[in-house]
Amino acid sequence: MPQDAQTVHINPDLIPPWVAEYLTECLYNSVRNYFSVPENQAKFEKWKAERDQRRSEAQKGGQP
Repeated sequence: MPQDAQTVHINPDLIPPWVAEYLTECLYNSVRNYFSVPENQAKFEKWKAERDQRRSEAQKGGQP
């Protein structure tokens, strides 16, 4: 981490409901737009399949 980096702590209880709703809507729209591109959806499916395969292999090997 760079020397000028700072740690930020966010208390979700202090976020007004309307701000949380606004941020949630922005995030939802961004995710929806990202996955509307077929190439992005394909990359996600590939990543997920690889992750699931690694988890399956780890479980067979007795690893968590």
